Amino acid sequence: MDRLSDRAVYFAGALLTVVGLAWLSLLDLDGDYVTEVFVPSFVAMAGFGLSGLPLTVAATSGAGEEHAGLASGLLNASRQIGGAVALAALVAVATAVTGADSSGGDEALVHGYGAALLVGAALVALAALLGLGLPRRPRAGASAGGDHAAR
Repeated sequence: MDRLSDRAVYFAGALLTVVGLAWLSLLDLDGDYVTEVFVPSFVAMAGFGLSGLPLTVAATSGAGEEHAGLASGLLNASRQIGGAVALAALVAVATAVTGADSSGGDEALVHGYGAALLVGAALVALAALLGLGLPRRPRAGASAGGDHAAR
């Protein structure tokens, strides 16, 4: 993380997640598992994992040792609650689109899931833009003593 800024790593991870979710939204009934489910899921989860560390660093870096546990706990609670609320919203989107699709059956269900995944991709894209406002943290070797070089 010292070579790249937190913002760059977060933004790259968020963009990978957007690409993976948008790719998953293209799923059709006759699709191939590897190219339409496995690979886009892998891309989305790799992006999700890549973007997690910079968020954790940003949430806990300014808290100080005495409050680091509290900051970490608040971050984890917000992730859990935010994930539950987002999942409920995406299920509502999928249900509404599936119900409105006149084709019915499995095709309508896939259409509903695709719409929900596109909404999810749009939300992650918005989060990527907001992530550009992550606070900067000082570089490890930028301290006054420059003790980083002595290690």
